[in-house]
Amino acid sequence: DADMVSIENRAIEELIERSKKTGWSIAYEPDTKDKPISILGNSVLCCTPFHPLTMMLIKYLKATFRPLRHRLEVFQLTGPVMYTKCLTDMSYTILPQELLYPAFHYVPNPNSIKYDRFPKALMFQFGYTCSGLEGWVKSNNCCQYSNCPYHFPVKWEPGPNRVLRLSAHSALIDATMSWGDPE
Repeated sequence: DADMVSIENRAIEELIERSKKTGWSIAYEPDTKDKPISILGNSVLCCTPFHPLTMMLIKYLKATFRPLRHRLEVFQLTGPVMYTKCLTDMSYTILPQELLYPAFHYVPNPNSIKYDRFPKALMFQFGYTCSGLEGWVKSNNCCQYSNCPYHFPVKWEPGPNRVLRLSAHSALIDATMSWGDPE
């Protein structure tokens, strides 16, 4: 998930080893007073390629989201609530919570986390949305993607910009394809 950070120098091989028996694993999020039930966290999953549980979750989401969205909130249809509901009585591995979700993810200031307080944790979740981290990310993201040798190692030679020009006929075809035939 985008708001998960792997903790430096802590290898994930343990997750892979623990997941081998069933080929699919997940951990519970920390319980809080606001949650009526324990829920599975979908931020980190370990699974083998083409695992049937993954396909089942994709198909379930595809079949239920659009028909129910007008009545239910997004969080009720996707993510941890959906995973917890769908994975009931399925065969998978439950990973120790302390590895992936060592603390509740409301963290308004990620710089305040002392990772040494969580010696077994391989990752930490910051709760981007619920912690309001948009401003923190904007002010702390110092990577300038196109100039970063890690994220963008390819150097492109500068060249002229090309503008795609469409004829009036192609614009009409595009509009027909997008909106359907009015007749």
